Amino acid sequence: MVSVPELQFLKNNRVVFDDLLAQVRSMKSVGMKTSQIMTHIAMQSGGYERMPCQVRDVYNRIAGAIREEKLETDAEGALGFLDCLSARDPNFFLYHQVDTENRLANVFWADGTARIDYWAFGDVITFDTTYLTNTYNKTLCILMGVNHHLSTCVFGFALQVNEKNGDLLMDANSILRMSP
Repeated sequence: MVSVPELQFLKNNRVVFDDLLAQVRSMKSVGMKTSQIMTHIAMQSGGYERMPCQVRDVYNRIAGAIREEKLETDAEGALGFLDCLSARDPNFFLYHQVDTENRLANVFWADGTARIDYWAFGDVITFDTTYLTNTYNKTLCILMGVNHHLSTCVFGFALQVNEKNGDLLMDANSILRMSP
């Protein structure tokens, strides 16, 4: 038989329940440090040995919630920024897709100047991609070519879930082909 102080080490007791997380988040929102919150929860439980889970589990769950919140706000911020650019430029083009969990999956954008350059100089284009080097493990693809002065022209950008998703770039090619 397991004693009460050892209960928190059992796998079933290492779950940070939503009500505990809600309590921790509300305490964090008023400026309490995580260590102070953990001391408070331990006092409520009757000591650290009687906590419903381990302290490390709560820290991990808090960090995961903050990371998830950041991902949501980053996507909203990026789309908001691109929407502002499209409001200023009538030829700006933005296309995005969401996944099954309603998270931002693929994004393609090109401003009016890039679309005009593509229309004039887009006979030969190159793709420059990074390989999962950003925080979100998305491939950044830059569509570019060369103008009549042998200067590099950027035609558009795409953030993709994976590099095998050629559909987005094929759509981008047909979109850029349309006269701005």
